Parts: sequence; structure tokens; C-alpha cells
Amino acid sequence: EHRIIYDKLWFYISYVTNGQIDFNLLALVGNLSLIGVFVVLAKRVEISNDYLFLFPIAALLFNLTSWENITFSMAGLSNFTVVLFSLLSLSFLTGKELTNQRFWLSVFFGFLAICTQGGGVFVVPVSLLVLALQKDYARLKNYAVISVLFFLFYFIGYQAPEESTSIIDSLLYFKMRSFLF
Repeated sequence: EHRIIYDKLWFYISYVTNGQIDFNLLALVGNLSLIGVFVVLAKRVEISNDYLFLFPIAALLFNLTSWENITFSMAGLSNFTVVLFSLLSLSFLTGKELTNQRFWLSVFFGFLAICTQGGGVFVVPVSLLVLALQKDYARLKNYAVISVLFFLFYFIGYQAPEESTSIIDSLLYFKMRSFLF
């Protein structure tokens, strides 16, 4: 990960308030993101009035199979929160009516997803696809320009480890194999 601003911010807050880094607090903050994910998904279920979906959502979110993320504070902060910010971004973008306020909230949470974990950059192509399918070409153009700025922000100053492949090679070979899997 290159720009993990969200994690660094919480580590700084923990250090300033406690005089040391409190890993229990950081794990708690990360785990609270799961509740946020549940609330976002429950709101979507509420729209469809199909409340039976709440049980499997809760069972999949709140179980101990992801105990590493639950107990390792940095993993919980980044892995759970990037999902929350990504869902919030896409939720605002796919609401019943896309107002300017909802569009900019989507952009804001997309930016937060990128600042939380490198995987947050995948919000950008999904958001562009959503806007293209909605035939909202003015916002699509705006989002594309903003996305270029996001990518510049994320990748300026990026130094890959010597043993790693280039970004293009990684995307073409590793990510495509992942999709085929």
C-alpha cells in the first residue's frame, strides 16, 4: 500500500490522545466499520422491502472467519473500512435520484476508499461504468477527470520494491488471472 492516510490518521489520533498507540482502540475503530457496512447494506434491503436478506448479510459480516482482520488493528482499519467507503461511494452513486450532492458525496467516499487502501482504486472503474450505464455523460466526464487526479495523487512518488513487477504487468497478468479464477 502506498497512501494509507486513513490508518496513519487513526494511529496519530491514538498517539496524541493516549501518549502511545492503543492497538485495541484501533482494532475497535476498524471493526466498527463492519457495523457501517451492515447499515449501508440494510438501507439497500430496506428499499427493496426484502428483510430476509438481513440474516445472511449479518451472518457473513459478523463471524469469526476473519479473525485476523478483527484482531490485527491495521488490517481491520484498512480492510473493513475500504469496503465501507467503497459501498458508501457506490451507494450514493446508484441511489434513486443522482443529485449533485449525492454525486460529490460519492466522489468524496471514493477518495476516502483510495486513501484507506490501494484496493480502493477499483471504485473508480466501477463508478465510471455506473455513470456510463446511467447515460449521465456530464458527470461521467467530471468523474473521469477527478479520477485522473486521484490516480496522480496515489501514484506520484510511488516507489515499487525492486523484486516487484511493473504496475501494468501486475494488472495484466496477476489481476486477469484472478478474474479467471
